[in-house]
Amino acid sequence: MSDEASVVQVVEQLPIPLFDGVVLAARTKDGQIHLSLRDLCTTIGLDTTSQRRRIRANESLHLTSIRVHIDRQFRTLDFLLLDDLALWILTLQTARIHPESQSRVSYIKQYLETSVRHAFAQLTGLPETSRQVEDLRELDRLDRALELLEQLNERQSTIERSQDRARIAFRDLAELVRSVQSRVQTLEAQTRLRLSTRQFSRAGGYSTSASASAPTPSCRPHSMTMRFSSSKSSTDR
Repeated sequence: MSDEASVVQVVEQLPIPLFDGVVLAARTKDGQIHLSLRDLCTTIGLDTTSQRRRIRANESLHLTSIRVHIDRQFRTLDFLLLDDLALWILTLQTARIHPESQSRVSYIKQYLETSVRHAFAQLTGLPETSRQVEDLRELDRLDRALELLEQLNERQSTIERSQDRARIAFRDLAELVRSVQSRVQTLEAQTRLRLSTRQFSRAGGYSTSASASAPTPSCRPHSMTMRFSSSKSSTDR
């Protein structure tokens, strides 16, 4: 088993029928599906410990420790990635498999091997069996085909790296746009506040000026009293 730090939590699990038995399938947070190695080995009669060792020694196969709920308790078990099931079957020694499962597993292995040979023939442009090769000089296609395959892999890796850089650049650009939008909104709010303050100040200043220029109510009665007194004195005389 792996250390607790490397144990993966399951988000979904379900027992499924496989090889005339039942195998626990588990989905992890990354969306990948895994099959219980113990169930696989039990179903076709293989030793789990030896298979675990063989799988870990094969760089093309992936074994993951997953915490699942079994018999009302949580247990950590080794699971084989579903994507690797066909490759794992190709590595099995049919003679070690339970007699009841040998014929089925043997047929599956033959089918997978035939599919691999067909794919290799398409890649190289050679016949699927060596007996069909009439001239040994045709084997020159092998090296050329493998070189093209390597170049294709390099181009694919370059495309993936470019896509990763593009995704990072897009993410950075999106963050920059959000930052600019936030600044613009802040400036607009500050501008509206300044305009409101100026309009309020102008309205208050106009009212004060008008009040200052208007004559005080006490001036007119006082002037009228002075003129009335003057006229009365003239009449008396």
